[in-house]
Amino acid sequence: YTEWGRHAESTKCSEEAVRMVRQKVSQDRFLLADSLSLLVRLRLEQILGEVGEEAPPPLKGKEAERAARKCQKEAKEALICARDVEDKHMMGWLAWQLGEVELRLGGDIEVATEMAAKSAAAGVECHDTSLQAQAALLEAEIEFMNQNVAAAMQSAQRALALANSNCDQESEAMVLHFLEHMEESVSNEPSRAPQRQEEGEKAKPQQKAPSRKDFAGISSNLDADMRPGKLHGSKVDKESFMKVIAETALANVGLGTIDFDTPLVETGMDSLHGVALRNQLQSLTGRLLPASIIFDYPSQRAIVSHLVQQSEREQMAN
Repeated sequence: YTEWGRHAESTKCSEEAVRMVRQKVSQDRFLLADSLSLLVRLRLEQILGEVGEEAPPPLKGKEAERAARKCQKEAKEALICARDVEDKHMMGWLAWQLGEVELRLGGDIEVATEMAAKSAAAGVECHDTSLQAQAALLEAEIEFMNQNVAAAMQSAQRALALANSNCDQESEAMVLHFLEHMEESVSNEPSRAPQRQEEGEKAKPQQKAPSRKDFAGISSNLDADMRPGKLHGSKVDKESFMKVIAETALANVGLGTIDFDTPLVETGMDSLHGVALRNQLQSLTGRLLPASIIFDYPSQRAIVSHLVQQSEREQMAN
């Protein structure tokens, strides 16, 4: 039912599964934890209105308050069940879920912070990069709620790098959505943006989140040999890569020139601009690049060096 988007039926079946397991004298604690976890997710989606068109309308008023208390109680019970069976991996994911519930339903922010740390540790111990990414995103959401924009951005960038390292497109999309929400909130509420600037520090250009049209005209401005697809699978020298990156970077930040050794984040680029730059370079070169490219390879020269090395490895392999 969940896969079909039939929210009401899925919730009913999950409630029945939980009831049946609880009725047994010898409870299957693993199954109970799993059933409770699904039920918590379904309740959370309905409370927040994050479900499809065929789902029941979002809960409101006292009904929503009762559902929130039930959701928090079930999330805690699920985590206890996972502890009982000593499943560290499940404990990590259920700790993350409890943190999400506490954060999103206006619960205890200290509990949410503790759960984020525990889920991150479990992700490392169990070698689950997706769990680490989700834990880092939860940390970013908590920091942003506490109006610590710089720390929120740092955690979000870490989440993005983790998601990208594991080709986790779902987590990457969630991080980018959060970054867009954060940037929009900061622009609408200047008081949330960092106001302090070190004496003598140059003001960085204010950038807005990139959209599809930000790179719409780039290809037409490049030489014929530099247009999308023309660099795919070919051996390209350093000068060719430098030209491509200069075109895309300048179009991104809206500056006249950028020194090739200047870190791109110092020009006003952030994670969203980095992803947009990555997408354009992938289209032009046909080479797989990380979403965290401006943090992994901070300057244009570093990006060029990485692309040249990729090209050389491909030529040697062929």
